Amino acid sequence: MNKADIQDAFKLLPIKQSLWPFYSIKWNNNYYFFVCLPFGSPSSPKLFDRLSEAIFWIAEHNYGIKNMLHLLNDFFIVDSPDDGGERTFAMVSFIFNRLKIPLSVNKTVRPVQEIEYLGIILDSNRMDARLP
Repeated sequence: MNKADIQDAFKLLPIKQSLWPFYSIKWNNNYYFFVCLPFGSPSSPKLFDRLSEAIFWIAEHNYGIKNMLHLLNDFFIVDSPDDGGERTFAMVSFIFNRLKIPLSVNKTVRPVQEIEYLGIILDSNRMDARLP
């Protein structure tokens, strides 16, 4: 099992300039405009999920990576011990690098037998899932 986490996820997607007025705030008589998707906007998760779905599709259809799932910027990949988790991890890293999408060094995890994903600890040795 391994996971990849996109660094500064929403900041990767620029906002069309004509939409900047809808993503602005006024403070001290000055206007400030978001030029990329802001965290906390109701539309940001749906828009960002389109990017995640595209990455997922590329990994599955162009590189044959199976057993992958994602929630927004968190990707989780499972391999059997025979399939070589390191190879799959290298391929996933290659895909993100090729797409120029930075991965969070602190949150991306190489193949392990126990991993925390979305707040749940998954253990392939004990075949269980538990809370931390």
